[in-house]
Order: sequence, then C-alpha cells, then structure tokens
Amino acid sequence: MQYKEPEEFPSSVIREAWKRQRGQCAKCGTKLIVANRDQGTLGSWHPHPLIKALRYDLSDNCALLCINPPTDCHRNIGHDALDLRVYNDLRDWQLPYFYGNKRRGYPSSEYKKRLKAYDNDRLGLHWL
Repeated sequence: MQYKEPEEFPSSVIREAWKRQRGQCAKCGTKLIVANRDQGTLGSWHPHPLIKALRYDLSDNCALLCINPPTDCHRNIGHDALDLRVYNDLRDWQLPYFYGNKRRGYPSSEYKKRLKAYDNDRLGLHWL
C-alpha cells in the first residue's frame, strides 16, 4: 500500500522527527524501521503533517505514523479512515510517543507562532 502526500518533508525534517520519536510511531509506539518507509511491511511508516496548512520544513509539524494493520495510525488518526484525501489536524498531546517516551516536549517558537496564527484564523480571531 503506497501513500503519496501532495508535498514531501525534507529528509532533514524526517531525521529530526525520527530522533525526537526515537524510531517509534507517534501514536501507538510501534517500533519503525528506517528502510520500510511506505513499504507496507513490518515496521512501515509514513511522515504526516500535524497541521496540513503549516509548512513542511518544520520538524515540529512532522509526525511519523505506522502504516501497518491493525493499528495503521497514518490512516486511522492522520486521515479519515475511509478517505486518504481528508486530513485530520493533530496536536502533539494526542500523540503519546511524539516526544519518544517523554510525555511532553517543547515545540519550537516558530511552530508555536504558526500554530497560534492558524488556530486564530480558523476560529475567526484575526485580531489576536
């Protein structure tokens, strides 16, 4: 099963996300295998944006999610389970392994600024 994103994360962002998550799926903690990106085999994974509207060059916007049944976190939480064209906005607190085994990390100030602007725009709070 191949997954294609409209945009791709640079390899440097994926490396940072891999280190941050310690080679685990951000949602379920399944061990991922570097060579199995988009392969559909044991340890397969796919990089997914937490917020589709934000830039792809921020590692804080990149979550590595498994693509193996039965969990298939990429399909089940990253998208509507039935339609890969639908992107779900995610937050780091929804992903227990986003910071490896640590419960919470510290997103970059650039990511926090963009996320606040995105949330304000979505809620119609342009004046904040």
